[in-house]
Amino acid sequence: MADPHAVKEQFDAMQLWEGVCPDLHTIRSPALIIAGDQDIVIPPENAEILAAALPDATLRILKGQAHGMIFCQPVRVAEMIEEFLG
Repeated sequence: MADPHAVKEQFDAMQLWEGVCPDLHTIRSPALIIAGDQDIVIPPENAEILAAALPDATLRILKGQAHGMIFCQPVRVAEMIEEFLG
């Protein structure tokens, strides 16, 4: 179980962070964005916003996956990363 104090600190940090959205268009490196369509921590719509803001983004939304998809589907995620880097 997560430490309640750590969860509160993370929540507070997320509430105070101003973000970097206005600067995303300046990133010139290719970016891979992988999200799960069942993620309730960071909704997949956020990945779509991020991909639209980055000039050279590749977006992959994994069906049936949530926030911990990298642990549930490590081979699949690794294959996507290898393909992107290849």
